[in-house]
Amino acid sequence: MAEFLKEQAETLRQKARKHLQGIVRKHVAAMGNAINENAIRETIARAIPDFFEPELIEMARVFDQRVTTSNIASFFKMLYKTVLQKIH
Repeated sequence: MAEFLKEQAETLRQKARKHLQGIVRKHVAAMGNAINENAIRETIARAIPDFFEPELIEMARVFDQRVTTSNIASFFKMLYKTVLQKIH
């Protein structure tokens, strides 16, 4: 499960990096020679929650599903072992 979470986090980092770099490129191109770093920072600061909120909601849903599936599988493995012990 930890490995799955690491993979999900890395995927999210790459996706966020690409998204935020796109925002920076767009603003730098629009500013021409008059680059305003504060305006770019403010734009990125506003974009971060808009990007991450739906991503993290989806990640939590997938993780919850994985944990539930894992718990069910663990329960049935334990039940199977218990039944086998009682049979033998």
